[in-house]
Amino acid sequence: VMQRAGLAEKLARLLRPILRRLFPDFAGDRGTMDTIAANVSANLLGLGNAATPLGLEAARRMSRRTPGVASDSLCMLVVCNTASIQLIPTTVAAVRMAAGSATPFDILPAVWLSSILSVSAGLAAAWLLSRRERSRLVCGHRDSGGQAAVQALAVVGKEAEPMQLVLDLLVPGIIAGVSCYGMAKRVDVYDALLQGAAKGLEILLRILPALVTLLTVVAMLRASGALELAAELLAPALEWLGIPPETVGLMLVRPISGSAALGVGSELITTYGPDSTIGRTAAVMLGSTETTFYTIAVYFGAAGIKKTRYAVPAALCADLAGFFFASLTVRLFLG
Repeated sequence: VMQRAGLAEKLARLLRPILRRLFPDFAGDRGTMDTIAANVSANLLGLGNAATPLGLEAARRMSRRTPGVASDSLCMLVVCNTASIQLIPTTVAAVRMAAGSATPFDILPAVWLSSILSVSAGLAAAWLLSRRERSRLVCGHRDSGGQAAVQALAVVGKEAEPMQLVLDLLVPGIIAGVSCYGMAKRVDVYDALLQGAAKGLEILLRILPALVTLLTVVAMLRASGALELAAELLAPALEWLGIPPETVGLMLVRPISGSAALGVGSELITTYGPDSTIGRTAAVMLGSTETTFYTIAVYFGAAGIKKTRYAVPAALCADLAGFFFASLTVRLFLG
């Protein structure tokens, strides 16, 4: 409905001034900037089927200037897509609802803040690594190495009821608003919803074999005690950071496979309860991070990139930040 009504295009136009600053090398390339803006706006609206082709097209356009080598702008694009912000994490909310949560969207503020901080950490890491590379090439010496630290400045009160009312009305309000806008634009809303549902089922069928296989692997690792051992080894560091050690399996799987991570996260939510600290932390982790290695492989493979430079460490920095801030924001917003 949002695509047919033109909302995605309008959001893309709003994002262009910001994206020109983020991708200055392509500010004068209207075609590339339009594709990047469409990719980012589609990610924001949760239109994954539209976002991926647009992102691949943008990556191919960027790679023409530096064939085989990832440019700074291309690394930034990949980081944006491995740590994208999603306004409505419907999949995670559906999992929480199926597990018996009465308020499946109460994690939205935590997801939004974690996503913003995760993207910021990834972009900051990419910028620092880019500067470090240039310093080595130009000056021949190593920087003293600054580390980017992102701190949450939000102060949350305890007025839970008004906040909960807003969250309860937010998603129905967005759906009703988009539907009314679509009807005003003479869009067949019912047909668009049916097509969206059909695409969702197609995605489910495509990922089902991988989901079953990876869940079996995770179950074998759990049965062998490998995940418990990893949790025990990492427990002191995770507890110091405020991250529940029970989520270690999710953190290990999330950068590799989205379907496996969804399975592991669903198991955590079901086992510990959708409204428990562990269940909410797992949900926010799923809603504010992406499958890093899959995204990098797809984007660089489509663009014919062999030298990825600092894209992988920058994207992993975004993942680590996302995991940390997921736990922090759950405690901050949901106690």
